[in-house]
Amino acid sequence: ELLWNFIENNLKLMKERNVEPNLGTLNACLHTISQMGVNRARDNALQVIAEFKRIGIEPSLASYMYLIQIFCRDRNQVSHVLIDIMNEIEGKEFQIQDIRDTHFFVTAMEICRHHLFSTDLAKRVNALLHTGENYNLIGDSYKESNYYRYYFSLLIQTEPLETFMNDTYFQLIPHV
Repeated sequence: ELLWNFIENNLKLMKERNVEPNLGTLNACLHTISQMGVNRARDNALQVIAEFKRIGIEPSLASYMYLIQIFCRDRNQVSHVLIDIMNEIEGKEFQIQDIRDTHFFVTAMEICRHHLFSTDLAKRVNALLHTGENYNLIGDSYKESNYYRYYFSLLIQTEPLETFMNDTYFQLIPHV
């Protein structure tokens, strides 16, 4: 309750001072919401995303990363928010707009691996990573290493070894 009041008060203050919200405002709100309890955070996050879209501010990959964190942090309550996000952003090319944009791909792949255990979704995330110049958003070598660890771990458990080796391992290892 206290965090939501903090967000509302700051947004009201911005309006009173004629300060236009931007993507940084959206991501700061989502970051704050991610610190709330699960159920309240989910409702507030959807409300904030809808309001910012209404005023013409589109989410960045960092915004989506916060949504994933908010909806998927409870391992006992499966959320398909990543599927909804992928339906919205699949095939698009992104540029860095927020330093946390570089956290999206590793977070999404971790959710594919540990939360949803979905090979199909993991392949969709990987295809998005390899769309246009999106690979620039993989982050540092540590994030890249974690991304591929999650991806390979999931595929090795769900695909025949020969398929994994031919379709994934030999395709990526010379390049990654």
